[in-house]
Amino acid sequence: MSALRTNTTLSRQERIAGFNSIREATDEKMKPHLTPEQLEKLQKSRAGVRAFSRGLTNQINKPIKDKAPAEDEKKQPAKTESSTNAPAASTPNEAK
Repeated sequence: MSALRTNTTLSRQERIAGFNSIREATDEKMKPHLTPEQLEKLQKSRAGVRAFSRGLTNQINKPIKDKAPAEDEKKQPAKTESSTNAPAASTPNEAK
């Protein structure tokens, strides 16, 4: 796998095909040794990795949006210090 990652002469699609063939060959060797529960866990784990990877790809491909605050955000009044420093509620264990 590391040889595929570092091979700059291969296209992205060729590297992906190489990774897939290695994974499939490894799966065929592992499956006879796994319990049904272990196999299910492996499949769920790989599905999670694929979903995470797709999410990263989507984030990378998103256009950059303007970070300026929206007009309605600019018009909201700032919080006053009195509203943020409300007195603490008394607890039942306080001495009387």
